[in-house]
Amino acid sequence: MTTSRRELILRALLTSLNGLATVSPRIYRSRQEAFSRGSAPAVVLEPVGNEPEPKRAGVTTLPHGLEVRVILL
Repeated sequence: MTTSRRELILRALLTSLNGLATVSPRIYRSRQEAFSRGSAPAVVLEPVGNEPEPKRAGVTTLPHGLEVRVILL
């Protein structure tokens, strides 16, 4: 199974943030995980929107927008 573009972008963001010593051990993909671990302060990366446009006959073409929410707890 191939990795989606969305996952590749989120992994790249995660890798970039891991370089910051102040937050690297506390970066999560969901708020629930961050709260359950009691890891405040923490950074949460959540994909909000994944909108390919336009669609023609079921084929996705460019542009493709990915909205990511970054939450600081």
